[in-house]
Amino acid sequence: MIFGPGVNLAARLESYAEPMRIALCEETYELIKDDFLFSECGEVEIKGFGTKQLYYLDGEHPKR
Repeated sequence: MIFGPGVNLAARLESYAEPMRIALCEETYELIKDDFLFSECGEVEIKGFGTKQLYYLDGEHPKR
């Protein structure tokens, strides 16, 4: 069984994702922003994590 803050954040982010889309927070976006295309979702208050800027993963970067 996997547990901890990462799992809690993932579960909360899932509730902000539209069907068939992946929502991620700014920390993850910063790590992979050069490899993928994103759309900003705006800032949301996430219980236990504060205000986070969210992004949708739109696809692989065309230059990759």
